[in-house]
Amino acid sequence: MPSLYTTPALPLSSGRVPGLDGLRAISISLVYASHLAKTKGLNLPRPDLISRHGAIGVDVFFVISGFLITLLLFRESGRTGQISLWGFWRRRVLRIIPAYLSYLLVVALLSYLGVYALTGSDWVASLTYTVNFLPRLDERWPIGHLWSLSVEEHFYLLWPFALVLFGRRAAGFLLVVVVASSPAIRYVLWLTLRDRLDIDFATPARMDTLAVGCLLAYLLTGRAGPTVLAWAGRRATGLFLVGVCGIILSLVASSLSGKVAITIARPLVAGFVALVTLAAVANAHSRVTRLLEFRPLVWIGTLSYSLYLWQGPFLNPHSDAWVARWPVNLALSVAAATACHYLIERPFLRLKARNRGGSEIEGEGRSNPPLRVPQ
Repeated sequence: MPSLYTTPALPLSSGRVPGLDGLRAISISLVYASHLAKTKGLNLPRPDLISRHGAIGVDVFFVISGFLITLLLFRESGRTGQISLWGFWRRRVLRIIPAYLSYLLVVALLSYLGVYALTGSDWVASLTYTVNFLPRLDERWPIGHLWSLSVEEHFYLLWPFALVLFGRRAAGFLLVVVVASSPAIRYVLWLTLRDRLDIDFATPARMDTLAVGCLLAYLLTGRAGPTVLAWAGRRATGLFLVGVCGIILSLVASSLSGKVAITIARPLVAGFVALVTLAAVANAHSRVTRLLEFRPLVWIGTLSYSLYLWQGPFLNPHSDAWVARWPVNLALSVAAATACHYLIERPFLRLKARNRGGSEIEGEGRSNPPLRVPQ
C-alpha cells in the first residue's frame, strides 16, 4: 500500500531531529521567565512586560509537537505502509502519564496537609485532561499550568485518528481549514464564553498552533521536501532571525489591539515559530543548529516536560512561602524536575523503546494491530 511518507527528505527520514531540544529549552525558559517575573523576592520594575508574553513559550512547544508527532507518524507509515493507533497511544501513555501522575500525587499530598485547597472538579479535570476548560485558572495555581498538557492530550487523541481515517491528503486539507477558521472560532468563543472560560486555553482556540507544526511536517516530507530543506539549510541563520523578528512584531501588534490578539496573532506567531523550526532542522551543520545543539541547551530541553510540570509548587506568584521566593523557587523547581526525569521519566522511556523494538525517536509498536491508512 502507498505510504504517507511519499518522498522522505533524507535529513528527517530517521533518527533524532537536531535542533528540537534546543528549541524546547528556549520555550521552557520563556515559560519560566514569565512565571518567575512575578514571584516574591525578584522585584523586577515591570514584571508584567515579561509575564504578558510568556505564552510564546507554549506556542513553541505546540508547533514543535505538531511537527514532531506528524513526522513520527509519517515515518511509521513510510516503513510499514500503515499506522498503529494503539501503538501510538500506548507510547504516549508511557511518555506522559507516569511523570504526570507523580506530580498529581505530590499535589494531593500537599492538599491533604492543607497547603492547597483544590475542589472535586479540579481533581476531575486534572485526571481527565480537561483543566483547560476550567474558569479562572490563575486561581488554581497547582494545576492551572496543566491546561497546555490538556490541549496536547486532545491533539494526541484526535490527530492520529484523523490521519488514519481520512488519509494524508484529506487530513492535510483539514489542517488548512483548522488554521483558516481558528481566528473566527476564537472570536466567537470570546463573544459568547469569555465570562465563563479562559478562551485562550480552550482546545478549539489553540488547534491552529499545533496544525501549523503539522503542516511543516507535510511540507518537509512531501515531494518538495528535499528542495525546501536544501534551500532553508543554506539560509538557516537568516530564516531564524526573520522568524524571531516576526514573533516579536506579532506580539507587539497583539498588545496594541485586543482583537488582533484574539484573532490573527496566534497563527502569525505559530507561522514564525515554524520558520524558526525550519531553520533549526534544515541543516545539522548550520550555525543555528550548532547553537541549539549546545549541550546545556539540549539538557534543559530534555528536562522540559518535567520542568513544566514542577514549576507548579514553586513559581507561584500568590505565595509568600520561602519555597516560592526567588532564587530558592528556581533551584527547587529544577531539582524536583531533574529527580522526576531521571527517576520516573527515563525508566518508562526505556520501557517504551523496548516495547516497540526501536529507538526513542522512531520505531513502532510491532505487537499492536495496525490500521491501514487511506491516501
